[in-house]
Amino acid sequence: FDFDQAAAAHYALFRQSVLPYATIFVDQTGLLGGAVSNRTRQAYEQLGYQPAAGHSPDHLGEMLLFLSFLAGEETDCAASERPFWQAQQLAFLQHHLLPWLPVLHVALQHAQAPFFSTVSEMLMTLLVDHLEMLGVKTQELLPMRATPALDLADERTGLRQISAFLTSPPQSGVYLSRTVLARMARGAS
Repeated sequence: FDFDQAAAAHYALFRQSVLPYATIFVDQTGLLGGAVSNRTRQAYEQLGYQPAAGHSPDHLGEMLLFLSFLAGEETDCAASERPFWQAQQLAFLQHHLLPWLPVLHVALQHAQAPFFSTVSEMLMTLLVDHLEMLGVKTQELLPMRATPALDLADERTGLRQISAFLTSPPQSGVYLSRTVLARMARGAS
């Protein structure tokens, strides 16, 4: 295992191609920060969690640390308090992670980064197991929010609206990374 090679692959994947922030996948603006980030920060504050200084609250790593914090609180508390902490874990998963993590997972599967694809697969398996431990059947998992479909019959729908729809994961349900776009461009030439 070459640590320098892994660091370079991590940088190329998560800083240039597939950005692991909820905002990118959930907010229709596709911009970092904003409402999604603020809601996530509020969820942390309500339960006494302090994210690391300088870290965006909607980054996947920070969200997984918070989930770990919640599981730790469940483990450390009295038996009578466990249902509260389990409910908090489930609520966080349903409202903050599950609306976008499956699309991130698919994007990582197509990113041609075998190590991170495997890590993503392991993370999805772990989360499914965690949900089942919390009493949720995996068939009950909610898909990403349904959004209005693009009306191609409307004469006001032009190339700008079509491209905005396709490049907005909350609308299209697809994440087009730089890698995928470059591959598509090469294939079209």
